[in-house]
Amino acid sequence: MGKRILQRRRGKGGLNFRVSPRGKIAPVRYPQMDPGAAGHDGKLTVKAILDEKGRSAPLAQIQYGEHGAISYIPAVSGLAVGNEVQHGLDAAVSNGNILPLKKIPEGTRISNIELRQGDGGKLVRAGSRWPSYTTRSEAAGTSTRASRPAPRGTPLLGGRWA
Repeated sequence: MGKRILQRRRGKGGLNFRVSPRGKIAPVRYPQMDPGAAGHDGKLTVKAILDEKGRSAPLAQIQYGEHGAISYIPAVSGLAVGNEVQHGLDAAVSNGNILPLKKIPEGTRISNIELRQGDGGKLVRAGSRWPSYTTRSEAAGTSTRASRPAPRGTPLLGGRWA
């Protein structure tokens, strides 16, 4: 009679096909702060590099603000404990810094791109994924494109963080 295909065996997802909730650290997203707010210097400090179960890329635990708020972002290559990451409109274009797509020059390698404003980064979060920032639409002034692996035909607006 033959054996069942994998999709049929999975069904609604039995215990064999579900990811264990243990070993999860926290949701990955950009820090929730206003880069233009008074007193915001845009400096984040990497406190730890963590390995989370079920993720291909390590997480960077970052601390920011007056009260030492903690957030988690995917750790890029070359990021180490104690490094300072800049976040904001006037951040330098460097490995690990968080800035809007419209401020990034063409040809720069980017990761953790926001699909919608404030979603914390949904595209290119796996380790070993580095699309290049390719084109900027000067007619509209806001639409940009990234090379693969961004979804085909998805315009990335310039105000999104990467």
